[in-house]
Amino acid sequence: FTDVIRTALDLSNGASLRAMVPRVCEVLEAGAAPLRLATVPTPCQAAVALTRWRRSYASRS
Repeated sequence: FTDVIRTALDLSNGASLRAMVPRVCEVLEAGAAPLRLATVPTPCQAAVALTRWRRSYASRS
């Protein structure tokens, strides 16, 4: 799942979070079948998850 979000971040080239959310959803929807995700996050859920991931990623580096 982290790789999916990292891919979305890479594709967005550091665009603002608001601008990235639709792209994240596209990537998640594209990856939903192979990942067998029970549900594809709504844009709001994706934004929250992305914000959390970015915080944890930033604190690690």
